[in-house]
Amino acid sequence: MSRGNDAIPSWSGFNFQGRMLLLCVIEDINRRVQAGKDISNLEVELEKREDFSIIDKNKYIALYQVKATLSKKKWEQYEEALNKLIKHKQEAKNTKADCVFVVAKNITNWGDNSNPYKNKISIYTYGGNIVGLNDVKIKAMTEIDKFLKTNNRTALNLEAVYGHLCIFLDEKISNMHLQGYKARTYRIAYSDFIKEINDSYNTAEAEAEYRINDQIYNHMISVVEDGMNEICRARCSKDFAECTDNCPAKVAVERILEFSDIREYCRTINPDKNVEWNKFDYVQFFKKKDIKHYILKSFLMSKSYSLVRSEKNIVGFDSELNTIPEGMLIPTLLVLEDDYKSIEDSTQLKLQNIKDNYEINGSLYGNSITVDSSYDLSDKHLSQAQINAAWDTIQSECVGSIRNDIGFVPYITLFKS
Repeated sequence: MSRGNDAIPSWSGFNFQGRMLLLCVIEDINRRVQAGKDISNLEVELEKREDFSIIDKNKYIALYQVKATLSKKKWEQYEEALNKLIKHKQEAKNTKADCVFVVAKNITNWGDNSNPYKNKISIYTYGGNIVGLNDVKIKAMTEIDKFLKTNNRTALNLEAVYGHLCIFLDEKISNMHLQGYKARTYRIAYSDFIKEINDSYNTAEAEAEYRINDQIYNHMISVVEDGMNEICRARCSKDFAECTDNCPAKVAVERILEFSDIREYCRTINPDKNVEWNKFDYVQFFKKKDIKHYILKSFLMSKSYSLVRSEKNIVGFDSELNTIPEGMLIPTLLVLEDDYKSIEDSTQLKLQNIKDNYEINGSLYGNSITVDSSYDLSDKHLSQAQINAAWDTIQSECVGSIRNDIGFVPYITLFKS
């Protein structure tokens, strides 16, 4: 059943031979795709004629011999393997086929005139350097990244895609071993590698997306709960979960934790962040010190827990401070001051952002929001008068059609009432 160099049983997608196969094949795919060449007929053959060979329409075009030895550094020490490589090229019956010798440690005298193989066999290098045992993974991941970027994709978890490829190769080799020598299928099509990269990318992205979203959700929940715990311990010497009192802050926290998507609440209490939110914005704009100071502390100023109201992705409370009496007062993280702008410029810019933030300002219409500012907004609404500088180029009829019914309550006035 065994034969000269049939090493399939000892191969793995996780050893040096298997990892080098992945690196060389994906690198070759990238090189050919970028050159606009057809790869539909290309296959890689494992351990039939050489460690692995590249075949195009049943014609051998490259043969690779792989050695992971670290103790050898002279070409003479590899002479048996080098002779086999040349012999296998002759058996392949293609005088133009490339012979590639893959080593994990540099052969120091390869360029010597005494070396009869230097013009017949090339030493594999990546970026001009030998690929060591611990380097293969990084180089292969670099080539996977190149392939994905060629298709306008960027992996959130590139290592997971690489890991799936290793498992794919491992399973292919395992199946070859189970087939037995005579019935064995030694070849894997380039198209199979491409399919596996694409499938692995989709799987890895879904896994990474889930993990990131789960971490963000846990962060936001912890921010609210930890902030409330600190308040409860300071005021009542007990944890939030142990509290049986119905204070406004506790009721507000319960309403917040009930939201189907707390990220929407995060966007609402940051009404001036008129940006295309990425996942990490929900961490940056939802910090415990801010939630505790601006949100939970504001609810504590409500006269009764029964005044707390919530709808959709907002939570607020009834208050006589509300400049729009029929609405509620919504605590937010809005701070008008900017360290690098005048208060007038900063106010104008942030009000403009709120007015343009169509995704959330509909939830705010008919209500008032808290704002931390030394600029007097206590008797003003979101109107053209405050932000006219940004609308100089807008036609008057467009300006007149914009609703102006979001009220502002300075944060500091909550503690004066």
